[in-house]
Amino acid sequence: MDSGDAICSQLSAGLYKNADELATLWNYVGFEEVERVKRTQTLNALLEKVFAEFIQAENATVLELNTQIEACRRQTAEACQSLGLPPYLPERGLTICQLKKDLEQKLKELEAEQAQRKADYRRLRKELLQISVRMGLEDEFIKKKMNEFPPITSTLPSDGSVPTLKELTRLRSVLEEDQSSIEPLVSKFRSLQADILRLSADIDYQAQNEKEQSVMTDASPGEEEDCQNQIPADANGDHSADIDSEIRAMRANCSGALPTEADLEELANWRLRMVKEKARLVGSCDELRAYLRSMWTRLGRSQEDQEAFIAKCSGYKPTVLSLLEVRSPTGLIHKGSVCEHGKLG
Repeated sequence: MDSGDAICSQLSAGLYKNADELATLWNYVGFEEVERVKRTQTLNALLEKVFAEFIQAENATVLELNTQIEACRRQTAEACQSLGLPPYLPERGLTICQLKKDLEQKLKELEAEQAQRKADYRRLRKELLQISVRMGLEDEFIKKKMNEFPPITSTLPSDGSVPTLKELTRLRSVLEEDQSSIEPLVSKFRSLQADILRLSADIDYQAQNEKEQSVMTDASPGEEEDCQNQIPADANGDHSADIDSEIRAMRANCSGALPTEADLEELANWRLRMVKEKARLVGSCDELRAYLRSMWTRLGRSQEDQEAFIAKCSGYKPTVLSLLEVRSPTGLIHKGSVCEHGKLG
């Protein structure tokens, strides 16, 4: 900490230099001692005046710092209250500058916590609305659920609209409960979808309608779309307080309903038909290949020719079966049992 002597010591370097210049100038002019004393007294009065003005300005700075500290104290107290935290008490014995820095840092941390809670609340609330819509719930049921978690209508850190930890925990709990109820359905859907995609590739199956086409794409009902940009927002950047508008916007912009038990039963039946079709193709193709080998062997066809043809007819797709039937005199026996290419009976 500086003392008066330390300040004088720091000022003396500049003063000595200027004093030497002044003495040289007075010697050149030839002022008498009385005149020199008089001028020195004038200079001293000027220096005292400058010092007094500087000290006055520093006192004003102290008042301004104290004003800023009090404002920061108030903001910190409000932030603690909005977060449900006990009042913040800075460490004792801090200087004004240290206290200001400490309070500003604490306020920054509290505001970050406020922003994070609001962001978490908005994200969880949006996910809850989205999953409710995709579960096919009625609007009235969704409204009743969402009314427990009204939208945050302001982003100001001191407006008292910061969600409590209890509210966030409750919101997470409701969301997790919904997610846990649909996870088994989504998991079973993905398993059936994977089987159908594999079987369709094996037997060259083509989708017969839009519903089958949607299943045979890579999209999965478990992969939710981000519809944040389409949901109406108020002037403060939060979702509209009109829950009906939110539900309509979510229904309009978030496609891909979650599977129901009826959907899964339909997929299971579809998979079973494909399994049976593949089994039929495998049996027919293997039988015809074996017959052709036997026939060609009796006719003395070279092994190289046999292998070349069989290589072109590998697999169990309908096109392969058709080619084998064309080359087999007994093909008519099999043609009667083959379904039209790309369709399941």
